[in-house]
Amino acid sequence: MMTANTCIWDYQVLTSDQPGFGDACEIIARLFAEREREFGFSSEIARPFIATETVLSDPASALAPVIEGGRPMTILTTWSDLLTPVLEKAGFHFRPIDWPAGPFNCGVFSRDGSGQQTYVELVNEEAPEIAPSHVLIAKDANGFVGGTIATVREDAAWLSVMCVCPGSPAGTGTSIWNALADDLESRGIRRLDLGTQTAERFYSRCGMRVTDRLISRLRWRSAPEGIVWNDLVMMTIDL
Repeated sequence: MMTANTCIWDYQVLTSDQPGFGDACEIIARLFAEREREFGFSSEIARPFIATETVLSDPASALAPVIEGGRPMTILTTWSDLLTPVLEKAGFHFRPIDWPAGPFNCGVFSRDGSGQQTYVELVNEEAPEIAPSHVLIAKDANGFVGGTIATVREDAAWLSVMCVCPGSPAGTGTSIWNALADDLESRGIRRLDLGTQTAERFYSRCGMRVTDRLISRLRWRSAPEGIVWNDLVMMTIDL
């Protein structure tokens, strides 16, 4: 247990070898799923579904109906090694995503074209290399207020989840971020990476920089000042 700069915050950090780690991950993941429902997707961007098992067994057949037609398209995947032969023939350009502690074979296939923009996500969330290994639970005087789930590998970390309970006081997210960064740095972690569809502004204020802007205006959220649009971006920070 460690205490942040203000006495109202308590943070419990657990690693995957400690009791209660799985329960802590479940609490944070459940909150994250609830907060995700606050965001909508742009109706101007098509998001076709492709069954993972179909892609793995026969990528050419699975992708054919989606990539035909020459529309502008972005495909984010953790199976770039499998999809490269099919997509390069279809005119896609590939750029890898460098996540030292993130999923292997991760990258972006993109193609210019005319018509509606299409976004496809083919990501293995259960990949063993990104199994959670670090969790932070944050509490104030009233109880649980949020936390983070990350994968730590050697001197790098990949942040898969960060969320804050609705109605939490202003500054809660920043306090959780500071606690996470301090703890990772104390463990010798020198770099933290993430991808986000909803929180670029927050992470930018925390000092992260965008390394790849995949899709503009992918998701939106209602706010007091009106509709707030969010891009799909990859971000990094040196700790």
